[in-house]
Amino acid sequence: MSHTCTDSLCEIDAGKYTCPMHPEIMEDKPGTCPKCGMALESISVEAEDDNEELDYMSKRFWVSVVLAVPVFIVAMMSDLAPQFLPDMISMSQVQWFEFILATPVVLWAGYPFFIRGYQSIKTWNLNMFTLIAIGVGAAYIYSIVALLAPEIFPALMQTQEGLISGGFNSPTLGS
Repeated sequence: MSHTCTDSLCEIDAGKYTCPMHPEIMEDKPGTCPKCGMALESISVEAEDDNEELDYMSKRFWVSVVLAVPVFIVAMMSDLAPQFLPDMISMSQVQWFEFILATPVVLWAGYPFFIRGYQSIKTWNLNMFTLIAIGVGAAYIYSIVALLAPEIFPALMQTQEGLISGGFNSPTLGS
């Protein structure tokens, strides 16, 4: 059965997939929209027992939660209540701890967003993936530069130890 329309009747092939944002895109199999990078959805509406994309993104989400919660807690403690951090832990160690936990969140969990963001820029069909990729990418790169080369920042931005505050909570929670 193909997609054909007459005056008052449309017949749709149940095996076709389309983009929610670009309905003119029709594919024979699931994938991503060549214009914006969104996942193609089946034209037919039926209950699905197994949704691979949902399972894939759910796994990334829950792994990210496990890694991001400690980053958030440590970042908030170091900014708002540093007296509760053990004396043997320096702020430099806190930043490296945040970096170690934030990197898989940004690079692994955020990977689909970076790919779709890149695709949206390449095709010039800017969307939410573009915003997420640019925002998280910029925050992560800033955090890495602040961690590895804090001396390049103005003295007003540096702490007494010569570090740049901010850490990796923004890119981690943005992913």
